[in-house]
Amino acid sequence: MVHKLITSQELERPAKVIRPVYTPGPPLPIRPKVPIRTLNPVNVTLKVVGNKVKLKLDMLSYEIHQKYFSKGKKPPLMEYIRALVKSGATEEQLNQVAKSYKKWDSFEYQQKVQDDIQRIFHGKAKKVAIGKKILKAVRKLT
Repeated sequence: MVHKLITSQELERPAKVIRPVYTPGPPLPIRPKVPIRTLNPVNVTLKVVGNKVKLKLDMLSYEIHQKYFSKGKKPPLMEYIRALVKSGATEEQLNQVAKSYKKWDSFEYQQKVQDDIQRIFHGKAKKVAIGKKILKAVRKLT
């Protein structure tokens, strides 16, 4: 291998700067937004009768939220369905809510949850071996 000496002219010449060139790829597909079903706190119904406009305010969903959901409790099924109907839920959504309540209220599900709680909190405690030196030290202190 032969080494070539670099002349002063070559040192003064600007070096080539290599920069990566950004080339945009194909655009990513846009996923459709999935609507999230929430209860409106106040449902407003307007009816025009002759020259009058009737305004009806329904705060049932707000009351359910204050009584149950804010405290981490499950509202009664009929009350919750009534609030969903007032807020304009579909028949499919109502059936889904009723099915989930049926599962939660089933005896088998409650028994399974009780067994899990019993196993976690009231399981058999392991006996811990206490050394003889520790026992002697505790007896001396008392």
